[in-house]
Amino acid sequence: MAVSTFKYATSTDLQRIFSRIGDYDTKIAIYNWNLVFTHGGFSLYEAYDTGHIVDFFVDGEDLKSQLLTENYTDSTANTDEAVDLIETQIDVTDGSQFNYGDIIRIDSEKMIVTNISSNKLTVQRGALDTTTATHNTGVDIYIGISWTEIGQWFYTKADDHILYYVDNGTDPNDLQTEGGSDFTTLIDDVLENASQELNTLLDARYPIPIPKAFLYSSDPANDTPQYDPIIVRTTCYLAAANLIRSTDPLSEQADKFYSLVTNIDNNGLIDEINSGKRKLNFEIDTSDKSGNIVEITRTGTMHCIETYGTYTGELYDRIQIICTTGGVYGDAKVSIKTYGDDKLFGTVLTDEIITGRLQHIHGGLYARFQGNSMSVGDRWDIEVRSAGLVNTNSPIKNIRIKRGKY
Repeated sequence: MAVSTFKYATSTDLQRIFSRIGDYDTKIAIYNWNLVFTHGGFSLYEAYDTGHIVDFFVDGEDLKSQLLTENYTDSTANTDEAVDLIETQIDVTDGSQFNYGDIIRIDSEKMIVTNISSNKLTVQRGALDTTTATHNTGVDIYIGISWTEIGQWFYTKADDHILYYVDNGTDPNDLQTEGGSDFTTLIDDVLENASQELNTLLDARYPIPIPKAFLYSSDPANDTPQYDPIIVRTTCYLAAANLIRSTDPLSEQADKFYSLVTNIDNNGLIDEINSGKRKLNFEIDTSDKSGNIVEITRTGTMHCIETYGTYTGELYDRIQIICTTGGVYGDAKVSIKTYGDDKLFGTVLTDEIITGRLQHIHGGLYARFQGNSMSVGDRWDIEVRSAGLVNTNSPIKNIRIKRGKY
């Protein structure tokens, strides 16, 4: 089954909302390392009761790439004697097939090789949560793990046991060794879960996931679509609540974050989105039909402050107003670009004088400018949708129904 990696917000977004996310790093320190063997400049250490280890960290470094996995293959050697339940030195037909630290399997019992003397192996019996058993002469011996590089490690969940391969000069008891999940991965998981939770809280009229929208800047050519800030913030509130509850399920602070999303008074962010009180950028309401002003660049003191009317032109247009002659009312002139010739800004109306009144821009849409003077290059865009489009953001109304007799 596929696992979703979708998220509305980033770890940076979460950090802005909840600065203490670092307090919830769930890595657990590993103590009480014991030496298994030392040979040839290398040592193998082990530790028990570590807690479940997904990743292993040494002095902050993630050693995920050094994780070994069991893969048993026939060593070509066999037992050269019958092995009882307590024997730790086992005669084999060819000791040269083995190395110090090898994890071997005879029948179903696993063992760790701690010493090799010709064709005699000294072993740690019943390793990796297997049961010590008797074995006959001539049984095949399989090798599942061999140690080849400093820093390699192996963990078994069944007996909560980690093995760590180091050089002779290193004692992991002198290092900061930790197990758990990488914190970046943890935060990504929290944000992914919060994003899915947000989707379940949204009204059924919304597409899932919520689409991105262009939030225009002073450099429209390089604009990229983004999630609505309110969606990002809501995701972070949910993530913060869930992160806190991972260590304190009854936390009042977690409840506070969650209440900012939804609550009994219906004034959380999701409550207000669902009711239509808050509008997402991709939604259409009556304000879109009189245009939304986007100030792109301005060095003069004149502002485009309002629009009026109901647009009857294209279903969608982005009208561009650029000052071509600077000055005060009656002197300042602009060009107005609208949809035409099969493209945005394809039709140009030039030398429109700025009067200071509500003046017709295009297709039944009016705009008013206010201020002392306009400068050449000042630019405003007006995003507008036709009156023919159906509103997708209509506040939900309540009516009272009274039952009575005729």
